[in-house]
Amino acid sequence: MRCRRLSLAVVFVVAAGGLGVGLGPHVAGAVGTPEFSVGSASVVEGGGEQRSMKFDITLSEPATTTVKVTYVVNPLYLFPPGDFATAGTDYVAKTGVLTFTPNINTGLTPVEKTVSIVINGDTTVEPNESFVVLIGSPTGGATVAESIGYGTIIDDDAGPTPSIGIGDVEIFDGDSGPNRAAQLVVSLSQPATVAATVHYVVTPGTAVKTTDFTGPVSGNLSFAIGADEKTISINAIPDGVVENGQCLTVTLSAPTGGLILGRTTGTVTIRDSSFRGCVGPRVTIAGDSITTMSTPRTAAALADAYHHRIQGYPGSMIAGVQPTVALQVATAPDVSVINLGTNDMGREDCQSDPAPCVGDFDEMVALLAPIPCVELVTIYDGYRFPANNNVGTAINAYLVALVASDSSRHLIDWNAAVDANPALLSSFDHVHPTTAGQQWLADNTRAAIDTDCGGGIVGQ
Repeated sequence: MRCRRLSLAVVFVVAAGGLGVGLGPHVAGAVGTPEFSVGSASVVEGGGEQRSMKFDITLSEPATTTVKVTYVVNPLYLFPPGDFATAGTDYVAKTGVLTFTPNINTGLTPVEKTVSIVINGDTTVEPNESFVVLIGSPTGGATVAESIGYGTIIDDDAGPTPSIGIGDVEIFDGDSGPNRAAQLVVSLSQPATVAATVHYVVTPGTAVKTTDFTGPVSGNLSFAIGADEKTISINAIPDGVVENGQCLTVTLSAPTGGLILGRTTGTVTIRDSSFRGCVGPRVTIAGDSITTMSTPRTAAALADAYHHRIQGYPGSMIAGVQPTVALQVATAPDVSVINLGTNDMGREDCQSDPAPCVGDFDEMVALLAPIPCVELVTIYDGYRFPANNNVGTAINAYLVALVASDSSRHLIDWNAAVDANPALLSSFDHVHPTTAGQQWLADNTRAAIDTDCGGGIVGQ
């Protein structure tokens, strides 16, 4: 993996009222520069006991001097309360610094450390819940390539108990150095009351055994009385190649000890800092915090049919995300989705005359010229940044006119959706999507790509 992509730069500062994070575009380092990345993970929730969700923090290559990176779990300032998992109730918030120190014999640092997040199980039937892990403030000459990881708590309370289920994990393969170990968590809905076992089988998909990963072909996990969690370790092999995500699955079967199968299949995604997902055409998505909030659901909606690269920059304006879009375009995606403009409604230079903001979209559209199919998301213009601000209306009118003049450009009409159903928008700030709004964006993004873009321009 050679990380040459644009990602989030995260600078952690202690501010009044708590820990703050500054977000902005960051260009990954040159070859020979160690780059930190954080993967994503999920775990089956379980009953009233605690589980652990394991996030892999990796370096693209070993460093020759001590390097550090800071992580934050529980960045609630990004999200309206109630729309994501709740710290203290659903999971335990955590911050810290990871230190990678050279080995005294080899002179090289390790390339992987794990941050374990405590998940609080419950017996409430509820949707899956998500939170994020942010890394930043690298030291020792390292940089950050992928700074945001998503954690998903998978609800298992609608099914029978006691049950057993498996989560997913995402890991970066790296450019060089030793293998990176991805750890899938297998958990019981409640601690075992008798000794129990479950069989598992590892099935290569687009990931190739011995080339992309190593590890067991199959095996058995044993749970002693009182145990409720085990892990299966799959090793990702560094290859230095910029490529799509590669996947394999681990499937559970034949439980004993009175266990019933719950979520039976977990996916390991091996990726560099380009596309994730296992199959299909390449889709890039760029946006602001609305995109960031919707990412777990959008990624899930695209996962079975598209490689995808989703980058959301909270607080960003159209002009600020243009470098991201330029680098996304350089990866030759089949489809690009742009969800920007909400923050531009607050620009003073556009409040009396929206021409500068509309002009920024002209530049954005020029960047997208090579892309066969583009989806443009309208912005909700019912909230005025100050009163009588007509920027949102002007931007939406621009988008409507654009798609009318170019058959390869299409609309996903978020503005009309919110007008028709205000419950899609948070009452917290009248800007960000609720859980229902996040799902609407995910579902309609997938439907638009399927319909407007011919399933991702397959064969064109």
